[in-house]
Amino acid sequence: MMNENQANNPSLTIRNNEIQVRWKPPHWSRIKVNVDASINSSGEGRVGCVIRNYSGRCLAAKVKIITGVESVEVLEALAIYEGLSFAKEMSCNKVEVEGDCKKVEANKVAHTLAKSFVNFSDVMSDSIVWLEDFPSIICNVLLSDCS
Repeated sequence: MMNENQANNPSLTIRNNEIQVRWKPPHWSRIKVNVDASINSSGEGRVGCVIRNYSGRCLAAKVKIITGVESVEVLEALAIYEGLSFAKEMSCNKVEVEGDCKKVEANKVAHTLAKSFVNFSDVMSDSIVWLEDFPSIICNVLLSDCS
């Protein structure tokens, strides 16, 4: 049964008495940058960024290693900075940035990238960017996010 919150906001879903928010597209004239951060058990931080248009189409994705940060809150702030920098590099001018919190599921793609086990040993950089042929770890998440 739909409650009042769901009736007023179709992007909300109530599951197990917890509000979960689905990905919401930006205004048609803007680009949305979703960001997330994660620290693994060895203390390595990763930031995931995803750039999508109003139809949910993924335009670019990025994962970056950030070392020397022990606080998830600081890493989340750095994720926002990285997301804005990434959008600027991709020549995106009108941007909405969205991070996440424990009760939000609207940021699954960036979360998956931040938690990914992308192998950086073959790359001479601290980040990997995809502009097409996105990795399989995010393709299904991209599709389910917009449905």
